Amino acid sequence: MAALSPREELIKIHKQIFRLNQKIIEDSILVSEQDFVKYERNYLKHVREFREIAEPLQLKAAALAAEWIYVGDYHTNRQSQRALLRLLKMLIGATDRFVLCLEFLQKRHQVHVDRYLQSKLSLSKFLQHINLRKHFYFDLWENFEPIFDFAKYYQIEVFGIETASFGAGLKKRDAAMAQTLAEISRQRPDMKKIVFVGDLHIAPENLPRQAAKTVGKAYPHERELFLYQNSEQIYWKLAADHLEDKVELVRLDDKSFCLINTPPIVWQQSYLNWLENEEGEIDYQDPKHGFLDLAERIA
Repeated sequence: MAALSPREELIKIHKQIFRLNQKIIEDSILVSEQDFVKYERNYLKHVREFREIAEPLQLKAAALAAEWIYVGDYHTNRQSQRALLRLLKMLIGATDRFVLCLEFLQKRHQVHVDRYLQSKLSLSKFLQHINLRKHFYFDLWENFEPIFDFAKYYQIEVFGIETASFGAGLKKRDAAMAQTLAEISRQRPDMKKIVFVGDLHIAPENLPRQAAKTVGKAYPHERELFLYQNSEQIYWKLAADHLEDKVELVRLDDKSFCLINTPPIVWQQSYLNWLENEEGEIDYQDPKHGFLDLAERIA
């Protein structure tokens, strides 16, 4: 058997670390949900293959033509939120006819969101009112703050769509968010709805199907757009062709793209960093501990 090249050895190590990380992540989930496997399968089947390598201008054209844009978020990965911000910047040069719908925010805090974006509420008071640590699993305001700065500057409306009670199951959360999205659709019928929500939710069979059902006949199925992020299966396929560091966007089908902006073990590590520092603040200024831990595991 021929010896692996240094690159092949590196990819092999990458996959080994990915599998190890995945086991740690799965073991960290204390409460299993009955329908999770099917829910996840709905997502995974859409991000296994890609049709072609794509350019940002193709994504921009598709986004401008769409009425409902679903963007997947890996909450602890800062690049996920930066990708949304880049999409907003891409659109604002051509249209401001859109609203932003965030799972990050509870619907019941909408009055505080509006006041903050209108500069009628200070940042400290806003964070006190929305109380992320209590109402959102991932208290990572610093990842989302640039999005709010952008919305405030360009006077873009932001809606909180997390509506179910804390700890509700995925299907109940989708049904509740769909009701809120239907209300937003009725209030802003002529505006694009950009829905930024956990990546598993954006599989067409999950939240989008609930939204379409709740909105009813007015829902434009043909004008949906799905923007996935960082599928590990697509990353490995690109890596096999030496393209993983050269390709940032692929087209999956007529209505779907996938951004590749973070290697799989890096977005996994963002979750593990959060998990390790859940009771405190992540110290981004001192990466020594994380680097030594990763080097030890590679060795």
